[in-house]
Amino acid sequence: MGNYSIVVLDFETTGLSPDYGDRVIEVGAVLIQDNEIVDRFQSLMNPGKRISSFIENYTGITNEMLKSAPPVAEVMERFASFISQHHLVAHNASFDRRFLDSELRRINLQRSQEFACSMLVSRRLYPEAPSHSLESLVNYKKLKTTGVYHRALADAEMTGHLWIGMINDLKSSFQIDAVPFSVMQSLSKISKAATAGFLKRVAEEQLSQAISSAPRTSASRPRRNEAPAAETGQQPTARKESKAMKVIAINGSPRKKWNTATLLEKALAGAKSSGAEVEIVHLYDLNFKGCQSCFACKLKNGASYGTCAMNDDLTPLLEKIAAADAFVLGSPIYFGTVTGEMRSFMERLFFPYLAYTRPPTTLFKKKIRAAFIYTMNVSEEMMAQNNYPVHINLNEAVLARTFGAAETLCSFETLQFEDYDKVVFSYCDPHERKKRHETVFPDDCRKAFELGERLVQPLP
Repeated sequence: MGNYSIVVLDFETTGLSPDYGDRVIEVGAVLIQDNEIVDRFQSLMNPGKRISSFIENYTGITNEMLKSAPPVAEVMERFASFISQHHLVAHNASFDRRFLDSELRRINLQRSQEFACSMLVSRRLYPEAPSHSLESLVNYKKLKTTGVYHRALADAEMTGHLWIGMINDLKSSFQIDAVPFSVMQSLSKISKAATAGFLKRVAEEQLSQAISSAPRTSASRPRRNEAPAAETGQQPTARKESKAMKVIAINGSPRKKWNTATLLEKALAGAKSSGAEVEIVHLYDLNFKGCQSCFACKLKNGASYGTCAMNDDLTPLLEKIAAADAFVLGSPIYFGTVTGEMRSFMERLFFPYLAYTRPPTTLFKKKIRAAFIYTMNVSEEMMAQNNYPVHINLNEAVLARTFGAAETLCSFETLQFEDYDKVVFSYCDPHERKKRHETVFPDDCRKAFELGERLVQPLP
């Protein structure tokens, strides 16, 4: 593996982001040295609040189990000692890194260790894999598993076996003698097209170093098991290109270049940076109506069962979403909820997939990630006072139930006008609002970009 040790970790959490107050409820980790698992760490932890039924069903961790668990701070103190100064690895590392950093800050600690993402590395080593979710890769590589998923230690162990397998594959397939942690980090960042050339350079540099440090006799000179393709006349086997993911953004604002549209564009930029094909659709450009309660989507053996029977400008967009790998909605808040165009769109999007069963089920044929970005004039405190979260949380729940997973990003106290002097406005200080737009809104743009990066990550 190289002269280093790593800790492979996994968190189970109350939700998708510490930015919205979500906490960790379980940590699992394995310590790998010399390509072997030599130690383990696992603990439930009490986040100080109840977890949702969705998280209970998803993880198997119940509120009853967490009642007797030690506080998060106590467990994180011990876990900080366990990870020590080892390099860190996680599958979908951006998720675990955010929660690790957030919980460490709560106990006045700061991470100094480097992170690597096994999922991103696997995309470069196994582009032909049907999916790069942990469960899919475990099956694809026939790795050791207990069959348990979404529990922290089980996921960390499987990720550890995947990491060891990737190290071994690099050594055997690319004739690399040692695989430094920096090489794995680089693999997670380079493009698919640059992967083969990068690994060839790593192998050549290691061979050159070995030759230069060895005694100058032919008998002791290092040899490879196989000659390079250029010497044998053989061509390297071409790897099958995996299809780029498709991510769609739907703008529910009448403005195409203002706050909501800007954050949606940033989210698409994040998805594109991970190789996705992206598109934004502006609802106010389309001629459509909301649900007409025709119930054609509910008729037994009906031609439109599970799909909207209406035919207008929205029809092609609904078809695109059905074929997409992820999507993100965006709307300003008007009078405490989304715009009228967005509301009409949501009726047409959600209702056909709702099956009238007990409990309600979805007719959407796959599981994908979805997100909702909201922009609003009010502060976060006023949002809570005016019960905006009732609508926002409901929308997130419907998205998750219908499509598989969902998250929310809110941008507060946004800039409404380019020139406040031209409008009647005494609600707040325009200069303070402009200053906030210059100092805080860029951070919202960063969060939107990171949201876009998460959209293209496979579901567990």
